[in-house]
Amino acid sequence: MTFAPKETLAIQIAQYVSDKIIRSELKAGEKIQEERLAEELGVSRSPVREALRILEKDRLVEVVPRHGARVTEMSATFIESLFDILGELYALGARRFAERSTEDDRKRLRAAQEQLNQAAEEGDILGYYRAFLEYSRAGLQGSKNPLLEEMLLGYLDASMRRAEYEAVSIQVGNLKKNADFFKRITKYAAREGNGEMAAKAARAFFDHEKEYVLKNVKEKQRRTENNSGREERTAQVSFKKG
Repeated sequence: MTFAPKETLAIQIAQYVSDKIIRSELKAGEKIQEERLAEELGVSRSPVREALRILEKDRLVEVVPRHGARVTEMSATFIESLFDILGELYALGARRFAERSTEDDRKRLRAAQEQLNQAAEEGDILGYYRAFLEYSRAGLQGSKNPLLEEMLLGYLDASMRRAEYEAVSIQVGNLKKNADFFKRITKYAAREGNGEMAAKAARAFFDHEKEYVLKNVKEKQRRTENNSGREERTAQVSFKKG
């Protein structure tokens, strides 16, 4: 019997493209050229095509028959729905962490919170983002709820990472304020064992993030509409002159 490697080529390609989308190196609405990507990575188009199907399930890419694949837009409706769900599920995780975590779980959470604080003090966006991911994983794994962990680190993980990177990127000056949310969560969940207050603090954090990302998305939409309007008026003037 021959066993497949832990991660197939398609999964590795999907992770590569996913990181580019999350960091906005591939912009919302941008078309992904299968042939160009295959040449860039030195692979055939078959695993690229499979990778795009994986990304479509993760809501990062939209594949349109006969038109190819493009990066999905993060609409205001999607952002609001996503953060509402994240807030409630992570609140549940924080409550269960307070009730079920071991001392090792609590040490890991406190260490991740210290990394968040340090990155916030230094204004290190990437370091803060990575510390946030470690903090969320430590919290979920300490909640001892495998189904909750599977949902948030599986089905919703890519969308959460994309939205949170967006949130961190537009709040460089607010990283210290953001880190305060995690101080409160850690206090209630890992020090006092107060599940209700830990859940409340987790929900407050995601409400805060939602507000910032929604504001940014709506501002981008207004700029796009204004630019489209200017282009249309310019085209009309040119047509009249002609």
